[in-house]
Amino acid sequence: MKRVCIGISFGFLICSFLLFGCASSKASKDSDFNEKKYSREFVKSWPDERPAWIDSIPESEEELYFAGVSRKAADVQEARNNAMTDARRQIVSYYGVVIRDSGIERKTVQGLSTDILDPYIEEEKIIQSFAERYVSQVAADKFYTEQFIVLENGAKKDDFTCYVLCQIPKSKVQKEIDEFAKNVSERYVSLLPEKSSLPFSSVTSAVTAYKSVLSALEENPIHRSVSYIETSYGKAGLYEYTQIQIQRLLKNCSLKFLNDNSTNQIKIEKGESFSAKVKITSPNYKNSGSLDCNIKLFSAGNLIAEIPYKSSDEGIVNISLSTKKLPLGLYTLSAELASDETQNARDSVLFTVAPIQASLALDSDTEMICDSKIFVEKIQRLLDSSEIPIKISEEKSSDKKFNFTIHLSSEIFGSQDEIKKFKITSAYITFEKNGELVFQSDSKTAWGKLNRDLNKSAKSAAENIASAFETDSDFAQKIQDAIGK
Repeated sequence: MKRVCIGISFGFLICSFLLFGCASSKASKDSDFNEKKYSREFVKSWPDERPAWIDSIPESEEELYFAGVSRKAADVQEARNNAMTDARRQIVSYYGVVIRDSGIERKTVQGLSTDILDPYIEEEKIIQSFAERYVSQVAADKFYTEQFIVLENGAKKDDFTCYVLCQIPKSKVQKEIDEFAKNVSERYVSLLPEKSSLPFSSVTSAVTAYKSVLSALEENPIHRSVSYIETSYGKAGLYEYTQIQIQRLLKNCSLKFLNDNSTNQIKIEKGESFSAKVKITSPNYKNSGSLDCNIKLFSAGNLIAEIPYKSSDEGIVNISLSTKKLPLGLYTLSAELASDETQNARDSVLFTVAPIQASLALDSDTEMICDSKIFVEKIQRLLDSSEIPIKISEEKSSDKKFNFTIHLSSEIFGSQDEIKKFKITSAYITFEKNGELVFQSDSKTAWGKLNRDLNKSAKSAAENIASAFETDSDFAQKIQDAIGK
């Protein structure tokens, strides 16, 4: 029984503590609220009745209405100024939307989404100043003001809220938008070559002028949206017009190789440089100016090289192409203007990389060996097997860069039965480039077959010497080194 009483007493103490604690907390909150007591009591309004236009802005086919509301203000004039500021802010935003929509309607913003344009409408300072120039002239049509008495921390003060209704004719808005578009357009159009008072000297200078206008319009999407140019067909979006003019100027340019390719017989010896000249002309300007070109080299229809070139101010492109690493064969060299046009001016020329033409002469101390044909055949086989691009002919000519000369010294030895032996005691080849000695081969010797006919023995000795050179890899390497240099 004692334990039960103790338990009840302990429980009573806990409940008393909780109740006392809650009461203390509530009292504390009430105390804070009383210390920060605030009330706002309506006093009067003028006019007496709240207008319907505050909750439902009027609509009209001829007029636009904007309702502005002030922040809480200390006097009537401050409240009215705040309300007018709010209304004008709405009007400025509306002007921006009309500018955007009118630009899209005129199809001058191809590829310019509203996601890009809308931030400019909100932030564009030029639009802001433009709109404010007109909006500042907008007067209030109607005001509605409410007065309150505010009690805060025991202090009383007046509090005013003002509503204003502004009215603008729709025709006035469109007229002002059109005037803005006209002023912006005239500023950009004056920079175009066809509107300039000073003549442009070349295609390049004209294209540069057009591109500067394009760049300026791209940096300012609002201007890009509204700018236009008057043409014989009516208004055209200035951005698209400028693009078309650049394309037209480049497309009108003609490009032609000045090399005579009428016979398709341009041959370039392997290792030499193929030189060509391209002329760019324009029907619009005397000079093309410095333009970018692409030079392409094709073999059997396959593109094997592409080289960027820039023309001179007179529109001349001088091309020099080494054939050192090109295999023998027919090539097409194509030139075209480098632009975004799918049908650029272009021209082409054909040329053949041909073997190096070299002559072979015979310097012999005997008339029994005077035919160089056998040497031509054997040495040509050596060149072909070593893939050396030289073609030998038997005539020594001054117009050939490379010349071979075979130097032969011989002796005749007697024997029994009136048979004589023919021996080439020394045979070497000199190789000349442009008349100057490049190298001299090692000397070789050879016997002819025994024969009662000494001429036949001499011919046999010549064939043996020629065969020795045909298999001489060191001799072939010297030739390769000589033409490679």
